[in-house]
Amino acid sequence: MGKLVGKRLKEREKNAKTFARNIGKSEPRVYQLLNEPVIEIGLLMKMCKALNYNFFKEYLDEAELPDVEVRDQKIMELEKRIVDLENEKREMREEFYKKEIELLRRLAK
Repeated sequence: MGKLVGKRLKEREKNAKTFARNIGKSEPRVYQLLNEPVIEIGLLMKMCKALNYNFFKEYLDEAELPDVEVRDQKIMELEKRIVDLENEKREMREEFYKKEIELLRRLAK
């Protein structure tokens, strides 16, 4: 992530000293951050504002995320399966109670 920030810093022709001041860090710390693979979210938000750039969107665009449509379809299938199982359970319970009542009536005779 640091390299991406460094790239944008260079593209925006901003110097590290001004950038450091804008994000509340020292200039040496900025150089360290530009070599970090991970940057804390709050600090990254400050960097986004300082450079007027959304690093979160860029990260998400590059991230391998599951296909939302496939996930949503699976969720719908599972929800339908739950409803079917609940109906089956209800029907089995009703059948069980009917047989239980029938058995108790036979025993009562």
